[in-house]
Amino acid sequence: MTIGDRLRFERVSQEMSQHRLAMIGGVKVNAQHLYEKSGRLPRADYLSLVAAAGLDVFYIVTGMRSPEQTRQLADDERTLLGSLRRVHERDSGPLIWILHSLAARRGNAPHDFI
Repeated sequence: MTIGDRLRFERVSQEMSQHRLAMIGGVKVNAQHLYEKSGRLPRADYLSLVAAAGLDVFYIVTGMRSPEQTRQLADDERTLLGSLRRVHERDSGPLIWILHSLAARRGNAPHDFI
């Protein structure tokens, strides 16, 4: 997964639209779109602002959950996340899409994921 993929994943997991996160991060929606498509890397001031909004910036930048975030995961969540990290990068996107589709069936997924 790229920084853009992880940023999008974090945004969606917080049930935020691109517009909302762009406002929080102090950027235009076009910039947010470019960040998520890996067309541009986010600046430090943006990352600081989105971290304050609850996104795991350590994960966005490194691909590893911050120790605080990891401790809060249930055992099955930790197992699932570990498995996802071992999947080839080209396969992780479809797997995330499947999980969000299943959650949407139950009404638990944000509408703007796809």
